[in-house]
Amino acid sequence: MRSMVWILVVWSLAFLAGASQALAAAGPVVAYTHGRWWSGAGFVAGDRYVRDGLFVPRPAGGAAEVVDLGGGYVVPPFADAHNHMAGRTSQVSDQAMAAGVFYLMNPTLLASLGPGIRQALAGPGHVDAVLSMGAVTAPGGHPEGLYENLIRMGVYPDKRPQDLLGDAFHEVTRAADIDPVLDRLVAQNAQFVKIILMFSDEYEKRRDDPAYGEMKGLDPALVPLIVQAAHRRGLRVAAHIETAADFRVIVAAGVDEAAHMPGYYGGVGPVAQYAITDADARAAARAHIRVVATASYALNNRDKTRLPAIQAMQRANLMKLKAAGVPILIGTDGVADAAIAEARYLVDLKVFTPKEAFVALAVKTPRFIFPGRRIGVLQPGYEASFLVLKADPTQRFDAVTRIVRAVKQGFEVPRGRPVASEASAAKPSLAIAHVSVLSMVNDRVARDQTILIAGARIAAIGRGLRIPPGVPRLDGRGRFAIPGLWDMHVHVLAQADGPQAIATLAQMLRGGVVGLRDMGSTLGELAAFRAALANNRQPLPDLVAAGPVVNGPATPWSRPIELHVAAPAEAADAVAGLAAGGAQFVKVYSGLDAASYAATVAAAQARGLPVAGHLPFAIDLQTAVAAGQRSIEHMEVSLSKSCGARPPAKAADLWIGALSRGGVGAADRVALDLRAERDPPRCAAVLAKMAAKPVWWTPTLSLDFADASFVDADFRRFAPPGGAAACQAAASAWLKDTPGDLRARALQAELDDVKAIRAAGVPLLAGTDMPAPCEAPVASLRRELALFVRAGLSPYAALRTATVEPAAFLGRADAGTLAPGETADIVLLAANPFERIEAVGEVAAVVKGGRVVAAAAP
Repeated sequence: MRSMVWILVVWSLAFLAGASQALAAAGPVVAYTHGRWWSGAGFVAGDRYVRDGLFVPRPAGGAAEVVDLGGGYVVPPFADAHNHMAGRTSQVSDQAMAAGVFYLMNPTLLASLGPGIRQALAGPGHVDAVLSMGAVTAPGGHPEGLYENLIRMGVYPDKRPQDLLGDAFHEVTRAADIDPVLDRLVAQNAQFVKIILMFSDEYEKRRDDPAYGEMKGLDPALVPLIVQAAHRRGLRVAAHIETAADFRVIVAAGVDEAAHMPGYYGGVGPVAQYAITDADARAAARAHIRVVATASYALNNRDKTRLPAIQAMQRANLMKLKAAGVPILIGTDGVADAAIAEARYLVDLKVFTPKEAFVALAVKTPRFIFPGRRIGVLQPGYEASFLVLKADPTQRFDAVTRIVRAVKQGFEVPRGRPVASEASAAKPSLAIAHVSVLSMVNDRVARDQTILIAGARIAAIGRGLRIPPGVPRLDGRGRFAIPGLWDMHVHVLAQADGPQAIATLAQMLRGGVVGLRDMGSTLGELAAFRAALANNRQPLPDLVAAGPVVNGPATPWSRPIELHVAAPAEAADAVAGLAAGGAQFVKVYSGLDAASYAATVAAAQARGLPVAGHLPFAIDLQTAVAAGQRSIEHMEVSLSKSCGARPPAKAADLWIGALSRGGVGAADRVALDLRAERDPPRCAAVLAKMAAKPVWWTPTLSLDFADASFVDADFRRFAPPGGAAACQAAASAWLKDTPGDLRARALQAELDDVKAIRAAGVPLLAGTDMPAPCEAPVASLRRELALFVRAGLSPYAALRTATVEPAAFLGRADAGTLAPGETADIVLLAANPFERIEAVGEVAAVVKGGRVVAAAAP
């Protein structure tokens, strides 16, 4: 790029000068070991060395500090090339950094705010931002009206509308205006120029017509002159555009960046006005323009009926640009951490593979924003800025949200928990020696390891780590360490008073269960449990509780744990009551009608409460995914009614009616018939949407497979008194008059569905619905994992459903795997569960939050 030559020369001189000073007084070397490092094509295992903010070759004298990355995936930080940084600068920076977004490009702001923003971002630990100052537009054009509205809303209390010209925007109506405006931008320390072009083929019609409001921009004839004048000053030019006609203008003018793709919002009028041609795409490639898509902004279009057509147009445009070789970059026009959602949207749109989305986010976009800096590469001579992820983002894009460590120019970025390394961790309080570690980061077994625990967290894991004198230790010889297990569907609180619930949880912890998601109780039961918890001093599993479930109108079969929303207008009050009562999420139930369901989800999201639960009878999976429901509970006929021949409510009525009139056998027949009516391509599309979101599925297989054979030694060990007789009696009643071959076919179909769901990339959660008659604490979770293996999952994949996936679902970056910095929730097993999943039942010891818990009774 012409304007970059001078910048590259200046930066290189500055870098060399800084490097010579650093060599004179070089700082200590930090070694980052046992990482999987992004190479530009894939991940390679190895170590890296950092000194004075740069990656350096391995020093002859060794490192002053060693940080064990525990096999994590190390990637360059992320970037957003279109972010207006709305809000207090410090909060914007913290929000972006928490998401791994280290680099921002702000295309329009008040120039008077620029010095304050730069001052707030000075020093380590903040985002790096490139600022453009005010946009160049026509009188009355975008964004003049936008800023005037912001003043009326009180966003800029010290500004008047007449103060905005020359600060928030600059007006150009003729060639003579260009140089004074650009000279003003240079004086304001603009680092690039933002121009506005909107519906340029209608420029004459819109220019003086107030009916178009601010939906207009520059005279397209002036654009080449502005670009030339900016380039003479060493400034890049980014262009706001709307239509394909606008895109042709900026390509011909030599603009450096399209700040939006044509049709990023979809506006109004014919969608065809946004569609580019193959020739347009080839011309853009020849012009070396970059396109910052901001495609997910289409989700803000008020006319939701247009969205399918808009997205089809967007995909066609982006695929043409991609085929022509035009770089597509990540930008959002949104909040500070929205870059991840934009990249995911492009994956959902099937424009990018997960790997392409990751490369755009972590390599191409940062290097476009800062073309003169040595970033985006994890090799000696480049800035030592990187993120450590729990999983490979090129295989599953959502891995970019699983950040366990962040380093910016050699500085550890705090992530709300202590930085963990062998040299810098707090004094160890417990050691597990000579143990085989199944970290769950991958399916490997690391033999003869030492786990050092400091307080409630893992300080280090490695072979031959020194255990300081006086530190208590567990002998791990012959043992296999795994992360603690989660049961993600239980009803503990509705089955007992507070003290008894505490006792049940303590029993579960001894069996290796470190966390539970309670899926329904009264608010009184929830309050009683928390009162008992306040007086408890023993280690217990973590518990995330829904309180009452939100169902449709009351029926004779309604239970005390239900809240009833009979109409959409009742949803807000119901959710407000849940929030006031301490519910941590909202569980929706089967009887909600479509409108009440939508209102309930919206009310929950307005209060920041996640939504999980049943798939209501009246809706399909597509509706739940679009609404934002986080998990689907049970198998039932959810998939069949979402991609079958019948409307969802009709399919559900058939199944429920058969169950109520004819029992399990009749329901099995209907379920198999509905399954036979499915349209496989539609089913695949539904599951793809769930995987991309993602929406987790909790099959509760052990509930459906329950029969008298469940009463084995493991069941008896954990079931309450009378539990065995209750299971046998209930199973006899459930399966009465149910042909064995019919039941076998129905259950195999369910296993086949779980296998297909998993193969489609939909994440699974292990849950049991315990304590149903044949569901016992701990024992049923172990059975659930065995059923996942029976469905075709590997033991490693099955174990993920109770470790890695619960942590991802709950947003727990410090849980689900065994790695430095993670919460020390560890189960020691007497056998390897990767070889035999039943080994999860052979618990030798449990560590919860760094405290040793007695093993389950033999």
